[in-house]
Amino acid sequence: MPALTLYDDRSGNTYILEVSEEEFTKANKDMLFATRLLQKKLASQPQTVNEPVQTVHELEASTSSCDDNNIHTSTDNKTQQLSDVEEKGKRRSALEKMFEENTNIRKKMHEEAMARQDKLLDILSKVLQK
Repeated sequence: MPALTLYDDRSGNTYILEVSEEEFTKANKDMLFATRLLQKKLASQPQTVNEPVQTVHELEASTSSCDDNNIHTSTDNKTQQLSDVEEKGKRRSALEKMFEENTNIRKKMHEEAMARQDKLLDILSKVLQK
């Protein structure tokens, strides 16, 4: 069974879910589906009010060992994996922000170009009328 690594930006936790090949493929293509898988797994975990949710990764590490390179059982590796995911999330957020800024700049440039074009057309029509 493939292991699907999911990051919950609300809690800051990384979860690793063992899923079927079909779910793995679908989750990699559809983030909404991946989010629903994670929510379903979290809802099925018992938890008390004062006890934080234990990640699926921690549960698997405490109950079994796995040869998959994506699953690490030592604390150092969990910390490294979490920081890698956080770093990727920060980079993605920065890229999305840059993309949005770029889009806004391009829209503004387009509007300015259209305004210049309108002015030139007005001038040209006045010249042709004389």
